[in-house]
Amino acid sequence: MLALVPGLRRAAVENRRFLRRVVRLLAAEAGISQFLDIGVGLPTQGAVHEVAREVNPTRASSMRTMIRSSSRMARLCSRSAT
Repeated sequence: MLALVPGLRRAAVENRRFLRRVVRLLAAEAGISQFLDIGVGLPTQGAVHEVAREVNPTRASSMRTMIRSSSRMARLCSRSAT
């Protein structure tokens, strides 16, 4: 597949580098502590929550925590709607 699309590998690598820079900037300078990375689910090194945790280990929320929180919120909303 990589041979069929010239530059695909480089584009993917540069995309991850850009994502890491943005997350570092937002976590360090803007004080954002929660990130939602909606991707294809392929494991990568330097996932969004890992990069955020490197910058601010005490405030960065992991994806697992966010999923639990959103699941609880969805259940509460569905109960109140009925």
